[in-house]
Amino acid sequence: MDYNQLHYFIVTAETGHLTHASEKLSLSQSALSRSIAALEAELGLPLFDRKNRSIQLNQVGKVFLADAKEIQLRWLAAQEKIQTLANPDFGEVTLSFVPTLGLSFMPQLLKKFQQNYPTNTLRLKEAPAQQVLKDVLTNASDIGISTVRDKQADLEYIPLFTEQFVLIMSKENKLALKNDITIQDIAEEEFIHFAENTYSREVVEHALKQAKVDLKVRYDGLEISSILGLVEANMGISIVPKTAILDFERLEIFPIETPKIERTIYLVHAANGYVSSATKRFIQFAQK
Repeated sequence: MDYNQLHYFIVTAETGHLTHASEKLSLSQSALSRSIAALEAELGLPLFDRKNRSIQLNQVGKVFLADAKEIQLRWLAAQEKIQTLANPDFGEVTLSFVPTLGLSFMPQLLKKFQQNYPTNTLRLKEAPAQQVLKDVLTNASDIGISTVRDKQADLEYIPLFTEQFVLIMSKENKLALKNDITIQDIAEEEFIHFAENTYSREVVEHALKQAKVDLKVRYDGLEISSILGLVEANMGISIVPKTAILDFERLEIFPIETPKIERTIYLVHAANGYVSSATKRFIQFAQK
């Protein structure tokens, strides 16, 4: 059974005459008869009572007609949805991104994209870096914005930018009065840390291990918004990506020169398989 068979059946049922139906379909009467006969053979029951060239739906045909019309409507609706994927102006893009990008970088990028392409729909999801990659691999997301680059042959990584980590503290913290702060100065300070198994935590701990600095962790297991809030309340200091900081009046920000702590932000998408026109548009836009 295919779409044409359903369509031919519906037109024939509505006209009640093979000749009229074949004319309306621009199809020979013999071809239409064969299509109807093949459909009946597949269903195992006749759909029409035939009287010369006139045909009339029987009880089975009337039941099947209602279902056939519903199937046709669903098919047309599905076809319309599929066609929107080829139109970049009406497509949907699903993005996964790491939480530390959600305070500054992602809002700015998404706002600019929607200003330029207001008819596109964006679906957003925050997730740890490894989950972002998994989302793209499993087609749960079209695009990932991540800090991790794994050796995945099925993923393509486009570097967007590299940024520094900075030391942050409340303006009320005693260290904030110093002109120059070295990484060794933070050893005795209460530290507010990212959750375990996050890329930001791994980067910070690796750099401090190289500098032989032991952290005095007071609070950990946190996402960026909680870290910023606790630091602002002068409950400790932290090291965070620069783009994660908003314009907090009560925060003091210090660059870290030695060791330099940085991360690269990647746009990640599937290396193979179908990529919608709207997704391609976003990928190109993000690289500008």
